[in-house]
Amino acid sequence: MTASLFRTALILTGVGLAGTGWAADPIPFRITLETSPTHIKTKAVEAFVADLGPKTVGQLDIKVFHSAQLFKERDVGKGLRQGAVEMALPASVHLDGYEPNAGAVLLPAFYGLDRDATHRITDGPVGRELNRRLEAKLGVKVIGRYLDLGPVHTYTSTKKIAAHEDFAGLKIRVQGGAANIMRYKFFNANAVAIPWPDVPMALTQRTVDGISSSHESVRSAKLWEAGIRYVFEDNQWFGQYIPMVSLAVWDKLSPSLRATIEATWEAHVEESRALAAASDREARQAQIDNGITIVSPSQAELAKRRTALLTTQEALVKDLGIDAAFMALVVKEVAALK
Repeated sequence: MTASLFRTALILTGVGLAGTGWAADPIPFRITLETSPTHIKTKAVEAFVADLGPKTVGQLDIKVFHSAQLFKERDVGKGLRQGAVEMALPASVHLDGYEPNAGAVLLPAFYGLDRDATHRITDGPVGRELNRRLEAKLGVKVIGRYLDLGPVHTYTSTKKIAAHEDFAGLKIRVQGGAANIMRYKFFNANAVAIPWPDVPMALTQRTVDGISSSHESVRSAKLWEAGIRYVFEDNQWFGQYIPMVSLAVWDKLSPSLRATIEATWEAHVEESRALAAASDREARQAQIDNGITIVSPSQAELAKRRTALLTTQEALVKDLGIDAAFMALVVKEVAALK
């Protein structure tokens, strides 16, 4: 029997040889999520795990931890960098504190962009360059294309927003991201970053007047029970999740196992995105069914507001520390959409 076959036999049978450096036990592979069990992200990751598990032949001990059992998403970058967790899927909004260029997708140029336009940007040169920078800063491997959450809108409990002028004086919870905070400030609202698990309490206690979120996230948490009554479909930005594996574990994996993980992830991306789109539509209807009033500004109105916001972009880029070369690439790719 060759050495490689013998090693395979050891892995399959759970037998190891002392002093050889071969491990019979599977490598821990914890995946941390902030979302609930019913959220589209959690469901997408569980489908990926169900497919990946049998392919790894017991080499990985894969466990999914939802509802911020291990980390809140704002802290997960540090956890990955330190090897305290093996995999996570943070939204870019939670990463600009580690890599300022991650905040570019929240800039005025992206305000109101739809699903297809976002995919063209993040699946292309902009996404690849951002991945490279995130990998260097966080000590991670981005294993493939991003999962979708969907368009992020503004929900309120105390006041109906019928036009952008109605934002004045409101306190809005955001996921994070300095550009998010500055955007609401432009509309004369006050934005505060609050972790997702703390949102229901913030709403019921009237700590905030509303939140920046998606239809799916509002439905999964049943936030109409926490007081949400209105939504202004302003397409603030398009939410996506970036699949990252800590280099602390990635470097331990064989090339074939790495390839298996990446191929399995890619096999699920399009299906997961389609499910996210369907879920967004279903969640919107669920909100109507539960008494939430929806206001949808016209595309012309959103374009008008985007033009106004663009007057702040140069200063934002400077304040956020976004690299000039990266921003030039972003501007080029966004312009190509037209």
